[in-house]
Amino acid sequence: MRLLKITLIAVGLLVLLKIAEIVLARVSPFTILFHQNLLKSLQLLVLGWLILSLILSLLLKNKLYPVQRISILSILFLALVFELIFGYWLQHPAGIPSILLPAFKEYYVNDYRHIIQVERNCSEYDERFFYRLRPNVQCNFSNIEFSTPIQTNSLGCRDDEASISQPDVICLGDSYAMGWGVQQQEAFPQRLQRMTGLKVLNAAMSSFGTVRELRKLQTLDTSNCKWIILQYCDNDVEETKPFVDNLFSLKTSSSATYDSLVKKYEWGHVYYPGKTFLSVDNYLFRRAAKSLLRSSNDSIITVGSLKVGMNESIRYFAETLSYFNIPLVNRNLLILYANEKEKPDQRFTTGLQQLLETPTYKEKFSNRVFLLNTSDLVGKEDRYLLDDHFRASGHEKIAAAIKKLMEQHPIQPPQP
Repeated sequence: MRLLKITLIAVGLLVLLKIAEIVLARVSPFTILFHQNLLKSLQLLVLGWLILSLILSLLLKNKLYPVQRISILSILFLALVFELIFGYWLQHPAGIPSILLPAFKEYYVNDYRHIIQVERNCSEYDERFFYRLRPNVQCNFSNIEFSTPIQTNSLGCRDDEASISQPDVICLGDSYAMGWGVQQQEAFPQRLQRMTGLKVLNAAMSSFGTVRELRKLQTLDTSNCKWIILQYCDNDVEETKPFVDNLFSLKTSSSATYDSLVKKYEWGHVYYPGKTFLSVDNYLFRRAAKSLLRSSNDSIITVGSLKVGMNESIRYFAETLSYFNIPLVNRNLLILYANEKEKPDQRFTTGLQQLLETPTYKEKFSNRVFLLNTSDLVGKEDRYLLDDHFRASGHEKIAAAIKKLMEQHPIQPPQP
């Protein structure tokens, strides 16, 4: 009877927590990241209490023992102890046990780290691109594994003012090209400038996809541009798919939407006791459940709730690239694939190369498009343990590879 009572109490609490999650999602959308995380943590505590209570009830059959009270105090004590341990590991990631590292990375990436495009001191709303780095700003962008000063020019690019006028090379991309996690002069665009002596403009912005990157290109001075470097990431399909599906149209979200995004982000970083331990555990259990319930499908790209096949993603990118019709007379285009995963991944560059060799694309781009894959360049030692970006050593290798490719395919001067 006691086992049934404990089980019914736990089930009732879990149902109440689920109802609270649904209600709060409707009445308080700004706090959704905070309360979803908190309620999932409370659900995990209830499950832990249920399991411990059932075990103690079987071991301590004497009804005089206050099993429920002992279970509650034990669970709270264990949560406090492990919160201290997990909190220490989070701040010192080299000490995280390898079996827990993937779950720690998920917690850090999804719930913990600072994101520059919603940091008010560094970024702001932009009616053309949704957000941008503030023009002529100096701010500091930090996370557990790095602290980097950010300095922008009058265009809001992470570069100096001189690079705006008639650059020889324009770098477009997201956080990988912008130099997330490295000092300004350590990012591969700035390294490339020093290696080649060419004027290089770093026009990349964190979280931009292919559509916004190519729209950004239209606002820049390309009068002397010899190379365009377009850095691509798998999550770019979040922009290319709706852009192509909506007949090459992508509406920029409003200022109110940006303000809402910032508020959700700020609420998502609110701490509560036990957050690190319980959140990491949630990710750990989710990963275990996924591995048991389904086999991985390498041909599918998953970005949030969006699932797209790799070949389909390549097609969306190629159609987007074709639509913007980049002038390639006396100019080359380099597609730099930034592989987010630690394992080498050649699918995008191999598939895109095959597509570009078809008659339609070959005629349009006249063999002036070149591909480079960071899988061939960047190793485990060039990545942060928690953050999914490259260290300075990774940027150095990328810049050296781009320089080598440029030397192999020099721009021929126009014929008189």
